[in-house]
Amino acid sequence: MSHPDQRGRRRLRQGMPNMTGHTGFLEAHFDKWIPEPNTGCWIWFASQTSAGYGNGTQDFKNFYAHRESFEDANGAGSADGWVIRHRCDTPWCINPDHLLSGTKKDNSADMVERGRKVTVRGENSGRATISQDLALEIRGMSSRHTATEIANRLGVDRSVVYNILNGISWRHLGGKVPCRKICAARPPVLRGEDANNVSLTKGAVREIKRRLANGERGCDLALMFGVSRANISAIKVGRIWGWL
Repeated sequence: MSHPDQRGRRRLRQGMPNMTGHTGFLEAHFDKWIPEPNTGCWIWFASQTSAGYGNGTQDFKNFYAHRESFEDANGAGSADGWVIRHRCDTPWCINPDHLLSGTKKDNSADMVERGRKVTVRGENSGRATISQDLALEIRGMSSRHTATEIANRLGVDRSVVYNILNGISWRHLGGKVPCRKICAARPPVLRGEDANNVSLTKGAVREIKRRLANGERGCDLALMFGVSRANISAIKVGRIWGWL
């Protein structure tokens, strides 16, 4: 004897066309779906994904109910390589008349056209590490401070400031903004006798260069001026005291 629930579902199906298709999926899983008379949807009420798509396991393989229903009506393998879309925008519906194949681009276009595409951004994004108010403050400070200064003043990572100012993150606030670049004054370059740890004077270096030009040996000059042979060689090739 049939279960009362099954008898009720069979009564709902009276008058509907024969649903034994190419694969027999709908008949094999008759106890997992039921027609909804107001919308025409066939509701899969068994296991569902977090997005609401019916799913299950058959012969140790996982399946999506709407894809299997599409193949039941259109032939085994007819869903291969395609996204199976819902005309009714009801993920748990498996009525073949409500299903059609298409590409990912088609599916995205459906979402936009039907107002189902929701852009999550700003504080609502799971990747957000700061508030919108702080992001706006960072953008407002960009005309007066460098990214490093802003990061230090507000206690945030410099990469966060950099991404905001360059329109990589929080771009809906206005995109890339100019940032003041302050270069610290570089200390003067000390050379010659003004540099630290210098063992020669300009006069001594000029004399060394003169003697080298006259063919005197570097080893002799090193002993004469009390420096290493490496220093003499560096003077000779202009690696040090080259400006003299």
